[in-house]
Amino acid sequence: MGKMTHEIITLWYRPPEVLLGMENYTTKDVPESNGILLHAVYAKPDNKGAGSSPITQAQPVRISFQEGLSKAEEALSGDVSGTLPAVPVYFAQGKGIDSEGKAEQWIFGIRKDDKNYFVVVNPTSQILQPYYLDLPAKEITSSSVIDPALLIDKNRQRFTDVGAREPFLLPEIELSEGFYTVTVSTGSGNAVMMFDTATGEPID
Repeated sequence: MGKMTHEIITLWYRPPEVLLGMENYTTKDVPESNGILLHAVYAKPDNKGAGSSPITQAQPVRISFQEGLSKAEEALSGDVSGTLPAVPVYFAQGKGIDSEGKAEQWIFGIRKDDKNYFVVVNPTSQILQPYYLDLPAKEITSSSVIDPALLIDKNRQRFTDVGAREPFLLPEIELSEGFYTVTVSTGSGNAVMMFDTATGEPID
């Protein structure tokens, strides 16, 4: 198949091969993309199914970065330590992040026993999906990243300056290769900002 285009995506779902910047797409990539997409659509606690129009919608439950990592570890090993998993983490992405750094959903790219996985985590469930392409090279460790909550607290004014509204909500935060990539909804579109994962300082 030919090279992929980045335009045929949505804000709330981008397949792993697009998230990781892969330029070529093959049929073996389809199962894991479909699995993650179906989980994202049907596993959210407030989801009513396609085509439904609920009159009222409860506020979504969110979980912190560390809670998401604990759930990812549980999906991999059945054990929960409350810290970064013992297995290496190379990619993380949060969706719908509030001012406390809690997300509706986290996606982690993890390597275990020389095999790559994506773990999709929300407050009520987690799904482990094999991933057959390469993950980013730089590992995410507790000493190499500032927690998303601290990142938001440190840069709250910067987010407001580019147009973030109240109630504060970031559509997406991504950690990869030593950088935070933060999507800020401005009301008229989205602004994308980058920060150093270790210090939380903006990168021009």
